[in-house]
Amino acid sequence: MVSFLFLLLAAPSLAHKVKVFAYGEGEKIMTKSYFSNGKAVMHSPITVLNRSDGKTLLHGETNEEGLFEFPVPSAAKQQRMDLKIRVSTGEGHLAEWVLPADEYLEQYGEGGHVEHTGAKDEVAVLSGGQSACDEQVVSRLVEQALDKKLAPVKEMIQQSRDSGPDFRDILGGIGYIFGMAGIAAYMGSRKKKG
Repeated sequence: MVSFLFLLLAAPSLAHKVKVFAYGEGEKIMTKSYFSNGKAVMHSPITVLNRSDGKTLLHGETNEEGLFEFPVPSAAKQQRMDLKIRVSTGEGHLAEWVLPADEYLEQYGEGGHVEHTGAKDEVAVLSGGQSACDEQVVSRLVEQALDKKLAPVKEMIQQSRDSGPDFRDILGGIGYIFGMAGIAAYMGSRKKKG
């Protein structure tokens, strides 16, 4: 019986598990924070840290949809920092996401400045009016487009990987506990009779 009560008290805490997801988009970092049931984490503090030394780079707050975006910090660009994004809803509910520098700095050159990707920079017009693109430029443009399009897919994969127990799992656990308690009661009654 005590185990059953413990399980019932533990179930609400599973519903409050917090998740955060982040990705680079152009010169910004986009984040989304949500509970394990899919509801947005609204108006909660979010902190961006340098992963290696834990120093805080900036603070912010999620909006009504659980979103928070910020420009890539100049120190992060210059030092190619892996970022740790941390969201807290209070009462010990905390989630973190590590965003490696390679994932958000792909569009930056060695000097830390954004490389222009406009048509004038990418295409050389030949004398006959034909266009020729540098292979590296095309490759970079394709990678940027794929990163932008795949960000929601990465988020869905993360959500499915981190999903907690569903209603059937909880019900199955309760049934298992009742079954074990029934077996224990049966064994106890047999010892008293015999």
